[in-house]
Amino acid sequence: MSVVQRLPRTEQPVAPSSVDAAGIVSPARAERLPERRALDARAESDPYAMDRAFHAVLARFTSGISPVALSLAYLDWGAHLAAAPQRQMELARSALRDTGRLLEAASHAISPDQKPWSVIQPQRRDRRFSEPQWKNVPFNLLAQAFLLGERWWHDATTGVRGVSRANEAIVEFSVVSCLICWHRRISR
Repeated sequence: MSVVQRLPRTEQPVAPSSVDAAGIVSPARAERLPERRALDARAESDPYAMDRAFHAVLARFTSGISPVALSLAYLDWGAHLAAAPQRQMELARSALRDTGRLLEAASHAISPDQKPWSVIQPQRRDRRFSEPQWKNVPFNLLAQAFLLGERWWHDATTGVRGVSRANEAIVEFSVVSCLICWHRRISR
């Protein structure tokens, strides 16, 4: 049982309306304006309007995923990856191997024998690099570096022992979303 007694709200007495010499409406008059009443009614009907607005802004940065769920997923993935030294060594070995292959391709980039997609090719369904400009020298190396990074992040976020499938999917989705946003920014 509550010791606090709830009392119904009472209306405040309304002061007579007045307009000063500059034509500014007094607060008492503003309370009775139809627009003000509509805003007040909306605020009373949705007591969590500020929370909803904050979550809408936050959703743009988290791809609509709850920040708490995102944090827990990253904690699950990071903790299990930190406790898997062999998996860490595999990822490091993969990164070094791919970096070496990309540097070798870059050193031979202007030779006539070098093919445009010598290190990694985009998948057939991937249309991001279908334009012919992506086959030219500096852009092709950037595209291959991006694809190698994308593949590395896929390998890093999947297949870690102990991570729940749901958390693995959340981490992979969020990392891929960040990479896609980055790709869109650089290809403008």
